[in-house]
Amino acid sequence: MPQRIRLGYRFVGLDLKTSTWAAMDLVAQEREVDTAVIAREIFREWASRLPAELVERARVKAEEIEADQRAALEARERKRRGTAPPVADTPAGSQGA
Repeated sequence: MPQRIRLGYRFVGLDLKTSTWAAMDLVAQEREVDTAVIAREIFREWASRLPAELVERARVKAEEIEADQRAALEARERKRRGTAPPVADTPAGSQGA
C-alpha cells in the first residue's frame, strides 16, 4: 500500500519498498530534515533528466487539465449563484430589436 507524503501543497502516494522508506528516513534524520525534503530532491534530480519534449508534453497536458478544472469550478459557481453562462457579444446594431 502506498504511503502518503506531502510535496508542496499536495499529498502524493508513493508505493516504495519498506527498505526505501527506511533509507529515506535515515538520510532525513542525518540531515535533520523531513522525509519530504529528501523525496523532493530525488524527484527534482529525476525530472532534470527527462527529455525536453516529454517535459513540454506534460506541461501542455497539465495546462489542459487546469483549464478544465477552472471551467468546471466556474460552472459550479454559476450554478450555485443561479446565474446563466456568459452570452457571446452581439453585433452593435442588433441590440433591442
